Amino acid sequence: MLVFLKKVVMTFLQPMLLFGALATAVPILIHLIYRRRALVHHFPAVRFLLLADKRTARKFRLHQWLLLALRVLAILLLALALARPYLAGDQAQAMAAQPPQANVILIDNSLSMQYRDRETPRLQRAKALASQVLQPLRDQDSALVLPLLPDTPAAETSGAAPAETGYVLSQNRETWEADLAAILPNHAEVDFNRAFQQAFDLLRQSPAPRRRLVIVSDFTVNGWESFHLSQFDVLPEQLDLHLIRLGTTERDANVVVESLTMAETPFIEGVPLEVTAVLRNRSATSRRHLRVDLMVDQRKVGQQLVDLRPEEQVAVPFRITAPADGLHQAEIRLEEDALSDDDR
Repeated sequence: MLVFLKKVVMTFLQPMLLFGALATAVPILIHLIYRRRALVHHFPAVRFLLLADKRTARKFRLHQWLLLALRVLAILLLALALARPYLAGDQAQAMAAQPPQANVILIDNSLSMQYRDRETPRLQRAKALASQVLQPLRDQDSALVLPLLPDTPAAETSGAAPAETGYVLSQNRETWEADLAAILPNHAEVDFNRAFQQAFDLLRQSPAPRRRLVIVSDFTVNGWESFHLSQFDVLPEQLDLHLIRLGTTERDANVVVESLTMAETPFIEGVPLEVTAVLRNRSATSRRHLRVDLMVDQRKVGQQLVDLRPEEQVAVPFRITAPADGLHQAEIRLEEDALSDDDR
């Protein structure tokens, strides 16, 4: 659906949703069905009462019409918003006339991106933002979506040419969306130099005269503080660097389990056994009465309540009865927070 205004064109990404504007008939019908009529009073001897009644009726009708107009306008605005309008005109034509652009979108899929903001993991939000970045690209533009932590070990891709790693810039939108959907959380250690070098190599070898690197991250994983582009000898020419940050500049409220150790190994069945869990509060806020459970073979054998100050590390002792000889699985489970992946 197109609406022309001089050299500017308004179009809609979801034009079918404009049919929702037909819902404006609902408040109009309700108004026609339930509209009130002013009562007629017969006071031939008291004329001013009739005049007052007419003035009241006029004010009531005006109020009802204004209320109806607001209801209709609200429904129209909702339908327009759902249809997602945007303007395209001289600016869009100028963009279409620009030379092709090569795009690499680097998405942080480290552990911290599993942090839930309003019950939505940041990695899920990062994928949605990356999809919005890809949406306005033209047929002549190429793109590649890369995870900061790939499934392939860094040792296998270190020093390899872009073609040897299997990463290639593409002009196929289905390929972009498939690569985006395939990105999963990864708990490995982040190698910033490898990820950026790979992106730079792909962009540098592209024949496109314009190049863009988009990074979507919460910038909380260890290593961003010391990372700098000056570490690279050669950067692609005509490079635009875009940073999209998720979360806030403050550290996220999060308590992690750093270790779980036994005082005596091997242990003897039925003898008291000392088990110690080390926790760290990696945030600027205190935690009070944090529940810490010790599980052995999926069965809770101990529980403690712990207070932690900001950035504090504490050792939580447990005294249990040693189980029978054999292979057993023990783990610490914390009261779940916004980043549940490191709560055990």
